[in-house]
Amino acid sequence: MEIQKIKLPKGKGRGKAYIIDNYFSYFDMRFIYSTVLQGPFNYTQMSEPLSNIRNYRFSQHIEGGDNRVNMLLRKAVDDITQKILPKKQLTPSEIYVNIADAMTVTLPHTDRPKECWTLLYYPNIEWDIKYGGQTNFIDQETMDILAAVVPKPGRFILFRADLLHQATPPTFYAPDKRLTIAMKLDPYEILDNNEHETKEKDYVTTNSCWN
Repeated sequence: MEIQKIKLPKGKGRGKAYIIDNYFSYFDMRFIYSTVLQGPFNYTQMSEPLSNIRNYRFSQHIEGGDNRVNMLLRKAVDDITQKILPKKQLTPSEIYVNIADAMTVTLPHTDRPKECWTLLYYPNIEWDIKYGGQTNFIDQETMDILAAVVPKPGRFILFRADLLHQATPPTFYAPDKRLTIAMKLDPYEILDNNEHETKEKDYVTTNSCWN
């Protein structure tokens, strides 16, 4: 496992982010990719508060059950967070797969309040820079792109969930659709159930990308 900190300027609306490479074996990468690619994917859409535009995607939830993909991802959550954030105890409240082609619209958004974290995984087996699909981290005040991360096969990104970010669509050169597995991590040692419900309700009123 190789860890690299993403250099983000300090300031309001910014936080920490990390790239994690070479965690899974090639066998596990192929297994995850082939399994999640089978779907089923459901069409969902939500209002984007920054632009009031309807944002859409095809996704599937995989956090339930004892299937092997779910177990591999949950172990990755434990290993990565214990290595990078040893003082925090984070548990995945959601694990879902997004699938995108060149016509997919994904607007800048945040995921959770600042107490929470997001772990993204790129399961595609092959990817080239000309295929696009970078994840951008964006300054909430200037809307400048602070960093862009290439969806390298097998790569994870761990970042504070209140960071403004955007998944760019793959280009027409991409032979396959862009897959991303998103794991939304909640700090169960900080928020009890009542506090978590209050935080969630407050956040949903200002940011519809909670889910």
